[in-house]
Amino acid sequence: VATVDATGNITGVGPGTATISYFIAGTGSCPDALATLDVTVNPTPQITVTYTDTICDGSTTDIVVTGNPTYVWDATITNIDGSAYQVSGNETDINQVVNLTDSLLVGTITMSITPTANNCRGASQLVQITIRPIPVITDMPVRNTNVCTGDNVYVNISGDPNGTTYQWVAVLNGVTVVSGGTSGTTTGPIDITVATTSPTATGTIYFELTPVNGICTGAPVVTQTITVNPIPGTPIPSPDVTICSGESPNITLSV
Repeated sequence: VATVDATGNITGVGPGTATISYFIAGTGSCPDALATLDVTVNPTPQITVTYTDTICDGSTTDIVVTGNPTYVWDATITNIDGSAYQVSGNETDINQVVNLTDSLLVGTITMSITPTANNCRGASQLVQITIRPIPVITDMPVRNTNVCTGDNVYVNISGDPNGTTYQWVAVLNGVTVVSGGTSGTTTGPIDITVATTSPTATGTIYFELTPVNGICTGAPVVTQTITVNPIPGTPIPSPDVTICSGESPNITLSV
């Protein structure tokens, strides 16, 4: 039920149009008068916001606002490149590419989104997004690029930021892995034992490494190529022979 207080404030009117009637008391010989007033009440706009709360450096935000087509927003940013990121706007520019100022540190966006319609403003919705660095491999020295069958191949790996892990795959050519596997995930060095597949030919091995930190994956890199040499075999004489005194035995050795 709509009511009007002594100062003219109207309450109890929902969205739509209401007609307010009120009396004006006459004075002296003037009669009372009845007046009416049509009041249009616009609904308060409301929105629902969905988004991914953690993204990687260089990604685009995916904020989706439903319930009201128009809104305004403003954002507070930390460790975000402000020269490329707009910190306020409307429904036309809310999603942007986000680049970290320091590529090794986490960045944040705290955004307030407020629906607007017919000069009315609804309740603001809060959005909080974390931007994680893209991990990189900074060094991957190979202990020895020339080894023998039965030796260990050792690759030390380091990268940024802290907490980065490394997915690795061994690429083999004429080499087999005796122990340690041909792929995996590590936080430290790769250490495997190798052998040539042929007793008379060398082989090679190198590793493809991919840094991973949380949901973010960096660019893959490859190590130096390592040569694996066969171990010389035991001499094997030809079959026993019988000869006469003074003759050559013509013994042939093979390995």
